[in-house]
Amino acid sequence: MNGGSFINFDANATYGVLPEVAEEVLSNHSRYLNPSSIHRGGQVARAAIEDAREEIRTLIGADRRDRIVFTSGATESSNSAISSALSGATRENNLVCSNVEHPAVLETCKSFDKVECRICEPEKLREKVDENTRLVTLMLANNETGKVYKVSELFTYVKSNFPWIPTHSDCVQALGKVEINFKELFADTISISGHKIGAFSGVGALIIKDGAQFKPLIHGGPQEVRFRAGTENTLGIISFGIAARIARQKFESRIVRYKAMKLWFSDKLESELTRKQIPYQINFKDEDSLPNTLHVRFPGRKADDLLIALDLEGVLVSAGSACASGKPESSHVLLAHGFSEDEAKECLRISFNAETRFEELASGLEALVRCL
Repeated sequence: MNGGSFINFDANATYGVLPEVAEEVLSNHSRYLNPSSIHRGGQVARAAIEDAREEIRTLIGADRRDRIVFTSGATESSNSAISSALSGATRENNLVCSNVEHPAVLETCKSFDKVECRICEPEKLREKVDENTRLVTLMLANNETGKVYKVSELFTYVKSNFPWIPTHSDCVQALGKVEINFKELFADTISISGHKIGAFSGVGALIIKDGAQFKPLIHGGPQEVRFRAGTENTLGIISFGIAARIARQKFESRIVRYKAMKLWFSDKLESELTRKQIPYQINFKDEDSLPNTLHVRFPGRKADDLLIALDLEGVLVSAGSACASGKPESSHVLLAHGFSEDEAKECLRISFNAETRFEELASGLEALVRCL
């Protein structure tokens, strides 16, 4: 949702709570009590949580036997999946991880110092897998560049040659922008997050394939069939379910709109920058990428300075992952793609939500050129 005082060109960080989500949840919030309680208030909440679970199951094409575990967000989901896969691993074991992963995956993998961490380009992952591998993880779409990766191809190879190796995919940025069929990914687990599709922040889900081994990260009560202890975030989960339903119902129309906005903005931006002789480089233009994401480098101009200037103009953009903001070093994702330290600090990520109006695109583009 775009507020009246700013234009959200940073939808990959947070989509913004959809008006339909806020209205439906907040108008009924007093009905939902502790979902573990056996009284009426608890059972109403329990039924709403299960409805949300089914909406998410339908959106991602999961089988009814697959487990959908609600968490506090995608970071917890990925941590849970990785910790479970590496439980009991020894120094003889290794894990295989791409070098463009979100910090929630990359830093978690690096934290297991007793296991050899084999980090490489997504295209070379299969070369690193062997009989001692305890985990293979590859994101479906990158949060910074928008690049979409061939997860299904990699995991098909892994399961064909090493069927016992757990596979995990961070599907956070892909959700709602790329068609996800859990059965066809050949993943044992995937992570998703509610606030990336218009739900409240603070709620995510870990999808666990039927039959996959899983050891919980958080222990305590019997919530989530003992896959994740702790009282569920009922309102957050309900918002996730509503957003998932909207994402499913509007998926095709959203994709069409995303592509139209991206093409219009990219063409206009190139035309204006060329006319004003402002140097630029549109990155990953010929790659398979998210339909709402544009990644641009402006040689000689620091992205952080542009970000602040645009913020003063009421236009919100990003220089990379929101989870890595404030760090002085360059983006590990861009460095992995061959950018130098200085070049990586000259890049902006522009990402739209489906509710962005074309008047906002025009105003945001005008502000960007003016700031440049």
